Amino acid sequence: MSKDSKALSKTKSVEGYNELIEAFIIKKDLSAGKELKQIHPKVYEEAMEAFGPFERVIRALQAKMSENAHETERPIMNLAVEEKISQLRENLKPTTTLEALLAERIVACYLEVNYFDFYITSRYEGWNAPALFLKRQDSAHKRYLSAIKALAQVRRLQLPMVQVNIGENQINAGNVALQGR
Repeated sequence: MSKDSKALSKTKSVEGYNELIEAFIIKKDLSAGKELKQIHPKVYEEAMEAFGPFERVIRALQAKMSENAHETERPIMNLAVEEKISQLRENLKPTTTLEALLAERIVACYLEVNYFDFYITSRYEGWNAPALFLKRQDSAHKRYLSAIKALAQVRRLQLPMVQVNIGENQINAGNVALQGR
């Protein structure tokens, strides 16, 4: 009997399954996590999708934005949102995995900010909006700016430092942008 089949037979009992969960969560035993992944491969795949690109969040926000539109306007609204998502992704042009994650975060936050702006302006006049919605709008805007700042910092850190010596004067030019960026 292989090690994997022993683990699977051990987890057929509730106690064995609970022991695996305890080992993985409390004791940080990665081998227990791998065994859990073998037992529930579909759950693992769904979790990886949910924590992958922010596609699920983006689609949910897109649906919320179009639900307030009239029935005949929804397809046009969805098309406009799709085009805006494509423009944002193209303009951000991630070159690394980290930049790609941050770019997706920016897109998701952009939609969230616009959703709250749209929701508040379509339902309430001026400052009559409940404080909860204004707080959510403000929080969404802070997350958006934070994601933009993080992407800018990552890109700035990737640029090479340039030092120029002219005669006896030393000039540190800092990070210099590369051509084509």
